[in-house]
Amino acid sequence: MTLKTIASALLTAVPMLALAGCGMNNAPGSAGGTAAVQSANALVVQGSLGSGTVGQFYSGTAQVKGGTPAYTWSVTSGTLPAGITLTSSTGVLSGVPVATGTAKFALTVTDSSTAQEQSTQTMSLSIAPSASPLRLATDTLPAGTAGAAYTASMQAGGGTPGYAWRISSGVLPPGLTLDASTGVLSGIPAAAGTFSFVLAVQDGSSPVQVQTAPLAITVNNAVNQTTWYVRPDGGTRYSSNATAGQCDGMHDAPYSGQGVNQPCAFNDMRLLWQDGSFAYDNDQQSSFPARGWIGKGGDTYLLRGSIAGGAAPYRVGWSVPSSACDPAVDSKGQACYRGWQSDPYQGMPSPPAGTAAQHTRILGENWQSCHAQGARTPVVAGWGVGSAFYLSNSYTDVQCFDISDRSDCVVSCGSQDFAGVGISIANTADHLTLTDLRIHGMENFGLYGPSGDGSVFTYISLVGNGGGGWNADAGDGRTGSGSLLVQNYEILWNGCGEEYPLVDKLPYRNCRDQSSGGYGDGFGTATVLSNPGWQARFDQGTVAYNTQDGLDALHLAGNGSSMTVTRTLSYGNMGQQVKVGGSQGTLEDSVIVGNCKAMSNPIPGTPAGYNAQLSTFCRAGNQAVLMTAGHGTTTAIRHNTIAGNGALLLGYECDGSAGFCDSTARIDFRDNILVGNPDPIRGNPAANYILVVDGTYPTPAACSAAGDGHHYWTTDGAYGCANDVFFNPGSFNTNNVYFQVKDSCTDHNGAGNLCLDPGLNSATVPLYGYPDFALSARGGAAFGAGTTLTTIPNDYSGKPFRTPPSIGALETGSSLTPYQGQQ
Repeated sequence: MTLKTIASALLTAVPMLALAGCGMNNAPGSAGGTAAVQSANALVVQGSLGSGTVGQFYSGTAQVKGGTPAYTWSVTSGTLPAGITLTSSTGVLSGVPVATGTAKFALTVTDSSTAQEQSTQTMSLSIAPSASPLRLATDTLPAGTAGAAYTASMQAGGGTPGYAWRISSGVLPPGLTLDASTGVLSGIPAAAGTFSFVLAVQDGSSPVQVQTAPLAITVNNAVNQTTWYVRPDGGTRYSSNATAGQCDGMHDAPYSGQGVNQPCAFNDMRLLWQDGSFAYDNDQQSSFPARGWIGKGGDTYLLRGSIAGGAAPYRVGWSVPSSACDPAVDSKGQACYRGWQSDPYQGMPSPPAGTAAQHTRILGENWQSCHAQGARTPVVAGWGVGSAFYLSNSYTDVQCFDISDRSDCVVSCGSQDFAGVGISIANTADHLTLTDLRIHGMENFGLYGPSGDGSVFTYISLVGNGGGGWNADAGDGRTGSGSLLVQNYEILWNGCGEEYPLVDKLPYRNCRDQSSGGYGDGFGTATVLSNPGWQARFDQGTVAYNTQDGLDALHLAGNGSSMTVTRTLSYGNMGQQVKVGGSQGTLEDSVIVGNCKAMSNPIPGTPAGYNAQLSTFCRAGNQAVLMTAGHGTTTAIRHNTIAGNGALLLGYECDGSAGFCDSTARIDFRDNILVGNPDPIRGNPAANYILVVDGTYPTPAACSAAGDGHHYWTTDGAYGCANDVFFNPGSFNTNNVYFQVKDSCTDHNGAGNLCLDPGLNSATVPLYGYPDFALSARGGAAFGAGTTLTTIPNDYSGKPFRTPPSIGALETGSSLTPYQGQQ
């Protein structure tokens, strides 16, 4: 049964099964002698406490028979394991052990009779070492080249995710930095040489595990590297086929106005892969130099001109529609030769692959400082071109471009001046770097296809693309592999067409969803198991107003795959705001607003009727976040502020790709603020549930009795029993604040949770946009009430958490300022 079905059941008033807290069902362990029986109703301590593991939450309950309830428990000799405490009113021993060994102690229970009978039992509790030692998998690093972009992703495994990285001694090459949270080493080396250092990684266990490794990076001087130049005042390309060509393309200079093969730049971007010699009717038979990139792998291609400087866009694809391309009129195809209408990737063939030491680079003029939109070099693709850029080869950098087309059509564009995709990529392209790009207004997708290993996309904007933001399913049965980092990103208004020319402040119209021929995910993947695994991370971004899900990685799974979302604001998407699958799913330091009916409203700044074709608001049951758990996995949901007005704020279900949710499935649910609001579908106040298990447990009958705090949905929608993931060893459900929600803060083995007002500046979910979720100066239940997590030192805004931290994504005094790319 899927969560969509569950949520549907909720919407038709199927009652939620009440969840009662209970202690962990531990395996038998050692215990001392049994107290003597004094009468038929004598007070007797019995049972055992099982065993625990360093760094994993432990809970065990001492049992009592006879006597007069209620009972009071105490430790009368010996000591408990460090990190474990006894609750005197319940006999529950719980906490996170911090050291190995076997502790022996005496537990004494006192009943409530007039005589206050007592019974003492000598008990023992063994704490085992962490079953999964931390390991640092990176032992060598690729060489770099002075002046060329460099990226390398550090790899670790075992221990307790997430990891924190640092350089413990030595120095990095000047120009390179290490991201402490992602382990990505990146930058532009400024000097040649060999640089040695010691890399350190620590995990999130308590106590922390640390591993180090000595590493070195050799930075080479650029060798046999050519820079090719394109500028508006350049000339045509000279080649053996085009002997009238004006410029050699290897000099950053204008064409003088006379002569051939002069030391000057090309005047057209398309001359980097075509020389203009072939005719319209035989373009498919052409070969280099008529067709194919000039230069070699490791070369640099620099395009002059910027938006702020008033540069006209460079063109990809034909300059005129196909109806105007008549060989009888234009035998050399001067308007038409630069695009191939029958080529599946009309326009740009994939540039030659670079190497680890020397990447192939395609750069806009201001590539060294290009965060501002005006600094970018404009590129327009049109007249049916499939993709503006096509990247299928490794070690390629693309930086500092604004990529668009000249049409506002969506999905089906006929004879308009449109382009299907901004950048098509293939998972054969390892170590692909995309930086300072804004891709907007395409007919279908901003990005299309899955990424390869070592891909780093930074300062990326995918806005107003008619099909979706990034569709990582190219339909060829492949999915991504290796590491992917997307950082400083915005994914907005995808599923809508962008006006051309621009008129409105929010120029998005003709929006489509699945019911009107569209797609609309901000990010979506193929339903294909990754092999090798795909470790994707989205850090510091804004995802809003996409006509399906925001970030949909529910189908990212297989062979150690993972999806990590950090420092992200997601709101107003028509489906779920975030869906995280994979072998290890993580959502941290993020603000999630489940107002999935936002685009049903006339949002100020949009053109009238922008949403006339939208209907599937709140698809998949109106839930804000969906996570998965699975065999041998740890799903981490920590330091988030999540609010919504739907049936489910946060759902999780079992991902069977790695095996059923048995006792090895874990969930780390700590330091979150969860806020419910009235349901816009049913109108019920405080109708939100937090957690629902979608059952793929193999043996629901294994539960000994109903109502034991475990929860299970069978495939036909009936209730049954099975192990709730929250009761598994190593799972946490602590230090969360529940406010105006249906579930109790004690459900799902909750301990240390609060059902109180967290103290936000606003707890009301608006019709569209997002509320002020900062913690007010007056504090509240969330102030300083969290658990210190060494792997999350800073909040959503980058401000350090206090000790102990406040609960939620924002520390007291921080402001909710979303990442804003240039519009």
